[in-house]
Amino acid sequence: MILGFTGHRPNSLPGTYSERTYQALLDTANFVMSQYRPDTVISGMALGWDTAVAECAINRCLKLVAAIPFRGQESRWTQANQVEYLELLKPRHN
Repeated sequence: MILGFTGHRPNSLPGTYSERTYQALLDTANFVMSQYRPDTVISGMALGWDTAVAECAINRCLKLVAAIPFRGQESRWTQANQVEYLELLKPRHN
């Protein structure tokens, strides 16, 4: 089964995502994936829910399809977010 996800970005909600909020996103993604048991996950790789889904898929050793909307989408992000993003995009052999 293939599951695709999209959701709110931190800058589209009041305040910012805290570590607690991000952990809740990871927990939710993990719950959904445990219920549907996909072998492939598609993420748009935007900050927030998309990257939480990608991280969860990687942690579960699932195939991740990074549906990146355009080259350099991360260029306006913080350095820390860029590093995390590039880490998620590293090739993995499941």
